[in-house]
Amino acid sequence: MNTKETDQTLEQLRSIARSLETLSALQLLKTFYSAEERQSLIARHRQLYDEDAAAFAELRGSQDALPDRGLGYDARVEKHGEEVVTQQNAPMNTALEKRRETLKAIDRFEAEHPLIKQLSGYAPKIVRAAAKT
Repeated sequence: MNTKETDQTLEQLRSIARSLETLSALQLLKTFYSAEERQSLIARHRQLYDEDAAAFAELRGSQDALPDRGLGYDARVEKHGEEVVTQQNAPMNTALEKRRETLKAIDRFEAEHPLIKQLSGYAPKIVRAAAKT
């Protein structure tokens, strides 16, 4: 067997392994969770990611709204004073804390439900199928 054939064979085996991992995860999901629990957990997982996306958008918006956006913190303090910069940064700091909270919530959920996390890495069609079966 030459290198090209070996590479093709390895790729085929990887594809088979991915399919078997998916089937295994789906079967384990059915073993550990009822259909209602699966639907609820998958919906909650999606909701957590939607909340994180909203928190990220809020953080980016608050960063974009900062005056003197090209200046670093120290330059802004020199220009406006620390009290003004602290007030200007307040919305961004609040948004940053909210984002940290959403990321922590995702981490906690995925630690408690590793099968849901594993399936979410696959195509959305598989996750929808898992919720329905």
